[in-house]
Amino acid sequence: MGSFSERHAAELAGLGRIGLSGCVITKEFGAHVRLGSVLTIAALPPDPLTEEELCVPDKCGYLCVRLCPWDAISEEGSLSHFRCAAARSGHDIGHYQKLSTLPDLLASSKAMAYTDTGPTTCAICQIRCPMDPRLTSLPEKLKDGYKDSISKGSAGA
Repeated sequence: MGSFSERHAAELAGLGRIGLSGCVITKEFGAHVRLGSVLTIAALPPDPLTEEELCVPDKCGYLCVRLCPWDAISEEGSLSHFRCAAARSGHDIGHYQKLSTLPDLLASSKAMAYTDTGPTTCAICQIRCPMDPRLTSLPEKLKDGYKDSISKGSAGA
């Protein structure tokens, strides 16, 4: 059975956009989402693609880049799925670089899959992403405390 990228499918389904960290970011929940899929041959009407850029690194100060313990995310927009997967799983990075012979879409979904075909990741970039619009509805005191804890590196699950 081949790989299936839920992140790319979510973006193409109009659920959100893939951000700098590789996480899907939605208008409703930011990067705080978990994806699941049902494959069907039913003729379903498509939703429009999300045109708005939901990942705004200038707004958060490239927080995912600064917090990534594996240096897998760069400010220039490159994401090393191999570095992320290898560092978290304990495998040598060469184990995942063998996947580089696959097309890019397959390689990224294979390296980042939450299935038996790939390792889980630390998810710090997802947990700490401040692009959650619900943060604007918090009382000012809580928003300030959340922002302070992010800058100190203590927010998250």
